[in-house]
Amino acid sequence: MFFWIWLIASYFIVGFVVRTLASRGTIWCFVPAGTNGFLQRKSNRKRAVADPQKATPASGSEILDIVCGVPGHKIKRAGHDLMNWEVVPGRETHRRGLMYYLYGATWLGPFMEIRINKISEVRLKIDEAKLREAEEKRERGEEYEMPRYKEEPLSYDTTFVYYSRENDVATRGAETAGTYTIDVYGKVVYQEKFPVRARLKVADSNATLTSLVDEVVTDETGSHQPEYYLFEDVPTEEVHGKLKERKEQLRTDVLKKLKERALDVIGIQAERYILYAIDMDAKQRELLQLQEKTKREQEAKILAADLEVRVAIKQARRAVVVATGERNAQLRVNEGQADHVQKVIIPIANAGEFAARAREAEAYENNKVVTTSVRGGATPAVLVGSK
Repeated sequence: MFFWIWLIASYFIVGFVVRTLASRGTIWCFVPAGTNGFLQRKSNRKRAVADPQKATPASGSEILDIVCGVPGHKIKRAGHDLMNWEVVPGRETHRRGLMYYLYGATWLGPFMEIRINKISEVRLKIDEAKLREAEEKRERGEEYEMPRYKEEPLSYDTTFVYYSRENDVATRGAETAGTYTIDVYGKVVYQEKFPVRARLKVADSNATLTSLVDEVVTDETGSHQPEYYLFEDVPTEEVHGKLKERKEQLRTDVLKKLKERALDVIGIQAERYILYAIDMDAKQRELLQLQEKTKREQEAKILAADLEVRVAIKQARRAVVVATGERNAQLRVNEGQADHVQKVIIPIANAGEFAARAREAEAYENNKVVTTSVRGGATPAVLVGSK
């Protein structure tokens, strides 16, 4: 009985001591879920000064190890170069002894400190009230001006860095194949596959990530005219109805190239690129809309002129058909008269004494009046008066 009481008391006493030390990061520590921590011998905590704004971090010391708290993942310790240590799927057992399974405390050891990391991020904000107002005006067909995204930088210090993170990126003035530039707003969701590389290879991994996104976006937009992306503001027959498809294509292409470049440069793996909006400077948009309006007006004039030409051609063709019909009718009349001469007149003329009588009869049939009839002479003749 006494043994069980002593065992239970020891469990709680030891637990109290271990958890107290772990809460302070001494000998043991608690690793928050989804984060990684970097161990070093000397702390880089800020020195206490009278003005907190003037506080600067100590130099600290080199990173010796990593403690992992990412569910379902572990640190693959490939060699002595910590830059190549990678977070991979698996069960982490490193530095997890009896105290971890009893109290959840990860072993650090004596004279081991958790590195303090400075994290910089950017969030994009937009005035929701102005956005709704602009959308309502656009639906009513009125003039409107869309509010623009504003960047809000965030900066904070933390001992444990989240494995999966996100960062908003505003690519302003992205070049296009035309004269004008566009602004592309999006969010990058990524994972720090190589935690030490993400922290130490460059001074500011967030700034480097932003530069990489700007570079990739410009690579994609540089091969198209600005009208290719500004479907809502500059609708044309060529791109009408393809807003979703072209945004999705841009998003896919940016993500593909970003995956290839970011992993080696700063040790992060881009998992998703969320495209917020594609916009343009208000003055440039106004000029582009004017240019597009002029283009449509010219196309309308050309279409009207083409229609007039087509109508004139049809009328000319009808006139030709009528003239051809009249000509063919006259040809048939002429052919009939020629046939009459060949088959009637000439045989009558050669009919001897009956020729004059036949001519009288024909003249009377045609004119209804016979004024004079004279017989005699070598050649018979019939003189007829007018109608």
